[in-house]
Amino acid sequence: MRGGSSMAAAVGRVLVVDDERDNRFVIGKLMESRLHCEVVTAGSVSEALERINSAPFDVIVSDYEMPSRNGMDFAIELSQQNCETPFLMYTAYSISKRDLEKLNLVVDIVQKPHLEDLFSIISMLMDWPLDLPAHHRAKESGPE
Repeated sequence: MRGGSSMAAAVGRVLVVDDERDNRFVIGKLMESRLHCEVVTAGSVSEALERINSAPFDVIVSDYEMPSRNGMDFAIELSQQNCETPFLMYTAYSISKRDLEKLNLVVDIVQKPHLEDLFSIISMLMDWPLDLPAHHRAKESGPE
């Protein structure tokens, strides 16, 4: 993972935008291991826009509540730039999908802390394989 990652055989690239460094780190590491994608992070909308302008992404995941400009501001700006990259809002706040429908690029809103939901949506959206967490694999294989 890079905050500006280089992974062998990554299936695609995801931009994770969150002002909380620990959130970016945890989400990024889990996403890399579960979805086998390259994850690039940004701590602000401005930084995210710089990253988008330097290289394409397959999916953008953004927190809603951030200082300066929030996830909605980010989605509006991307929409005005005719961005076609799927955009997922990952937030602890209650946001109406109706507020986002007019933007066309927002695919879904995922409530924190439901990372499994976030990973499942990305997996289905991009047709990327999703590895089960270790505790799920142990349950499926049964007692030894």
